[in-house]
Amino acid sequence: MEQNIQPSENSVEIKLDGEGEPISPKSEKKINKKIILLIIIMLIIVSGAVYFLFLNKEDNDKLPVEENAEVLEDKKEVEIDKELDTDQDGLPDYLEKIIGTDINNSDTDGDSYSDFEEIKNGYNPLDDKKFTEEEWGVVKEEVRNENYEYFIKNFINKINCEYKKGEYELRYYDSSGRVTGMVNGEMKEEIPNFNSSEYEGLNMGLIPQDVDIYEIFGIKEGNYRLNVIGSDGENLIGFSATNIPIFPGETHRYELDRDTIYEEGMGAIFSIDIDGDNDFEREINVDSNFTCEEFILQI
Repeated sequence: MEQNIQPSENSVEIKLDGEGEPISPKSEKKINKKIILLIIIMLIIVSGAVYFLFLNKEDNDKLPVEENAEVLEDKKEVEIDKELDTDQDGLPDYLEKIIGTDINNSDTDGDSYSDFEEIKNGYNPLDDKKFTEEEWGVVKEEVRNENYEYFIKNFINKINCEYKKGEYELRYYDSSGRVTGMVNGEMKEEIPNFNSSEYEGLNMGLIPQDVDIYEIFGIKEGNYRLNVIGSDGENLIGFSATNIPIFPGETHRYELDRDTIYEEGMGAIFSIDIDGDNDFEREINVDSNFTCEEFILQI
């Protein structure tokens, strides 16, 4: 006689897995824990991928040249041999490391043009394209900051000596330090009886009674022409700077000795603040007709 046995309240139901083994509630809990752990691991992996692909933009916004320059800056305690050029392509090793070219290969991208020739003419030595305006500006700025003399002698050529109007501020200082002209985008008129509105840009300026210094501050890359005319009472004598290249953040200063100009027809003391820290790193004597070509040779 068959008995119909119903599970009692205290009985334990036993299930079978795929292999016929019984699965107890305890083993079921273990499986659930494994599934939860697996889900957590997957969420961590997905979150990490999302962060690196979409959220971690701080470093990705920098151009490779900027990142490499920062690495070089961190290693400044190690003296850099700025004359070392392993592949003899005209581009020193330390600059190649900033730009990302191969110090052992004079033609990194294999297009028959040396890395140096491509760089100085605005082409990317890592592929067959020209630099974008932003990339080219960054490359030039990094090279200029690292070695100004090298930059001027190798990156400024006849094309750069052709007049290309940039953006700049012109200001005049007298012997008391008073200024008239544009200073950080603001017009200042501190010198009595000297109205800057009478002078148009950099093309014409009269030497007032006590103005000694003319400054040009670069806002956008280009060239400028500064013509200063004065009189000793009998003769009209002047000073000119023609098609001088200037770059953003640079200040060019011309200190004019009126007696020297009037009596000897000589020039001025020309100084450059390369990085805008009010420390003029370069100072040279120039004649009364200062040209772009002389600028390249004398820096």
